[in-house]
Amino acid sequence: MNRVHGPELGQVKRMPTASRVLDFGPIKIDLDAYEVEVCGEPVGLYLREFQILALLCQEPRRVWTREEIVRAIWGEESAVDVRTVDVHIRRLRQHMGGLRRAGAAVVTVRGVGYKFDPRKLRDL
Repeated sequence: MNRVHGPELGQVKRMPTASRVLDFGPIKIDLDAYEVEVCGEPVGLYLREFQILALLCQEPRRVWTREEIVRAIWGEESAVDVRTVDVHIRRLRQHMGGLRRAGAAVVTVRGVGYKFDPRKLRDL
């Protein structure tokens, strides 16, 4: 009788997965683990702050309007005021800014919205 050999009882078979980490030198964003590091130090972000940072970082230097951010993070049918984005951006910068001012990479484009500019990280 032939047996099919697999993992022992109680063992979990690990499947290889592609890493989804955005690496901007001093800032690393693990999209799967919801973790952010600045200069090797973990940064604790709230969920919406993380989602906004991940959105901006997936297309660096692209300017996102507040309305686009609301639709992408809260959804098309959301009743969230666009100024809520400003509050989350401010908190995001505060959390990241304490570690060598990495929050400066989240740039305000006056009259339009926000972008992530990795060139601002050169001095870190």
